[in-house]
Formats: sequence, C-alpha cells, structure tokens
Amino acid sequence: MHYHRVDRHGNPGIAGYIRPPYDPICKVDGCDGEHRSSGYCNAHYRRWKRHGTTDLKPPKYRMRDRHPQWRPSPDYLTLHRRIDRERGRARSHRCVDCGVQARQWAYDHSDPNERQSKSGASKGCLYSLDIWRYRPMCYRCHSRLDRAYRLAQRAKARTVVVLTRALPRGRDAREAA
Repeated sequence: MHYHRVDRHGNPGIAGYIRPPYDPICKVDGCDGEHRSSGYCNAHYRRWKRHGTTDLKPPKYRMRDRHPQWRPSPDYLTLHRRIDRERGRARSHRCVDCGVQARQWAYDHSDPNERQSKSGASKGCLYSLDIWRYRPMCYRCHSRLDRAYRLAQRAKARTVVVLTRALPRGRDAREAA
C-alpha cells in the first residue's frame, strides 16, 4: 500500500484512506447553500442534473421545434400532450355539447389529412395534427360523437359497395359507354 502511495504521490503518508478536502458549502460563486452532492447545494445540483448547467435560466429549446426531440409528425399520445400544453387540460373547459365539465379532448373528424395511430393502446384511433380540430367533451358526448362517426363511415362503405355492384359489367359496360 505504501509503495503505491509513494509511486502515485511521492510520499508514503499515513496509513488509511486519503479523502479529498471537504467543503460544506456549495461551489457556485455567491451561493452559501449547504453542500449536497458533487460540490453543489440541492438547488444547484438539481439544476445541473436537469439542464447540464447551474445557470439560473435553462436553455431556450423547451418549446416546439427548438427542442431536440421535437417531431413535426407526432403520434397520437404526443399530440394529446401537445393539446394539453397549448390549450390547457380538457377538465378546465366545459363540454361543448352538454355543458358539464369536460374530461377529454375529442377529435371532430373534420381534417381532410387525418391520420391513424399505428401502435400502442391507441392503435387504430383517428387523429389530426391540427390542435384546433379538437373539442373539449365529457365521456358521454365524446363516445356519442365517435359512435356516430363510425356508423356514418360504415353506411358510406355500404353505399360504395352497393353502387359498384349496380354498375354494368363486361359487355353491358361497353355498350353503356
């Protein structure tokens, strides 16, 4: 042990563990907070862990496309988090149909570029990237809206099937043209 200590430090010193000098005060200039970890007080340590710096103002990339993890085409859940952040929680609004406290943001199915969720618990759900195509609704009105939309889509699909069967085929189609 002494051999290694002489090799490293040039002095055999006393036996036992050599600790670095302990400073009970935060190492940020002007801060008199009690040392917690890595030489910082609790506030500066948390700021350093979260933002990578002990400066008072965090980096300005937290909003929208300036954030390094921003996706221009978010999935269903990310979009709903975006709606909550931009327009507030649905619970802070009234249901647009019945007037009771809203519980969810409901997509109104009016976007011509609607998307369909491909994974997770929301697989198959239709959504829009436009946050203004969502309305605050209670559970009851939201389920009625979605049920009515599904029934309308099924009726439209049946109409297309019936029309394609009614069109003339083969020789009759050439004579009709």
